[in-house]
Amino acid sequence: MLKQRVLTVLIAAPFLIASLLTSHTIAFKLVVIFCIAAGLWEFFSLIQLPKNEKLYGMVLGLTHLLFILFCPHFLEKSLLEISGILILVLAYFCFCPGQIEGAIGRIASLFLGILYIGTFGGLIGLIRDWENGLFWMSFLMATVWMNDTTAYFTGRAFGKHKLAPKVSPGKSIEGFVGGMVGSWLGFFIFWFIFHQPIDVKHGLILATIIAIVGPIGDLSESLLKRSVGAKDSGTMIPGHGGMLDRIDALLFAAPIVYFLAQNY
Repeated sequence: MLKQRVLTVLIAAPFLIASLLTSHTIAFKLVVIFCIAAGLWEFFSLIQLPKNEKLYGMVLGLTHLLFILFCPHFLEKSLLEISGILILVLAYFCFCPGQIEGAIGRIASLFLGILYIGTFGGLIGLIRDWENGLFWMSFLMATVWMNDTTAYFTGRAFGKHKLAPKVSPGKSIEGFVGGMVGSWLGFFIFWFIFHQPIDVKHGLILATIIAIVGPIGDLSESLLKRSVGAKDSGTMIPGHGGMLDRIDALLFAAPIVYFLAQNY
């Protein structure tokens, strides 16, 4: 399993790095759109929405994502746009209700998927547009994925105290601490590479917040999977499960960077 995970990373990493390094940010946004589309599909499949409702959710979710990615100057109107999405979701269930029993759960799940995956995914794409967008995207991915990697190995080596046993029995407090050290390490690596565009104090504070929020994203997805009896969100990425399994922590960390790092 570990070899398969490493091989997948070695194959996918060059494409991700190339999309980040190109001066045309549209390349990275296309990667984001692909990943979020896959995540939305996996989410709607996890909650076992009927096919027509799943397709409708995909249309609304991707529309919401495109609004964020390509109309950032209208983000102050996002509450109006989100209200419109809710109206469209409810309108669909009024005119094409399918099975009435359980509709409230499907409505809530559909709306949750659109906002959770579409909104957070859109913010990932917007960060690359900043003047120092390459640094901040590198910072975001490094702190999240170094956290995940070091938490995994620290937990396997030293994990004795469960972090959230009912949701994810394999995660430990020791692994959580190891993950935080990994986030700090990820920050320092890109702090040196990009000639220190943020001071150490604020960088470490931000990395620490991400080290706390990222695992909550991971646990949240584990909760969703456990609630429907699924081990992975899908099988799209060999050794890693589904797309949502790979980006769950990144989705939760993105708003932290987007709202706290804009002034640097």
